[in-house]
Amino acid sequence: MRDESESLKSTLLKCLCIGEFSAEAEWIDPCLSYILPEVICKFCGHCRDVDLCRDPYIYEKPNEFSHWRCLRCNKEYDSDEIEEILIQHLNADVLLLTGYEVSKVQVD
Repeated sequence: MRDESESLKSTLLKCLCIGEFSAEAEWIDPCLSYILPEVICKFCGHCRDVDLCRDPYIYEKPNEFSHWRCLRCNKEYDSDEIEEILIQHLNADVLLLTGYEVSKVQVD
């Protein structure tokens, strides 16, 4: 399967007149990323930054929501706490943006 996909990629790049090793041919992940800094495990106290969109250590159960887990003790992080921290960060960003917009209007 890998050989077939590499062959298809090469053929498509040739059709588009793009060199196989050019910067335009390089894969860029379209998924947005949001890193929540300093998430602390309530069980062992381990602290790490969690990428909410691309965390490679996410634990998935069939037919259930995915859960982030501590790398040290493997316990699930509290989803409600992560949600609360995320809301706090978004509120802070909104305050920064609205403050910027207000100051921008006052200067003009």
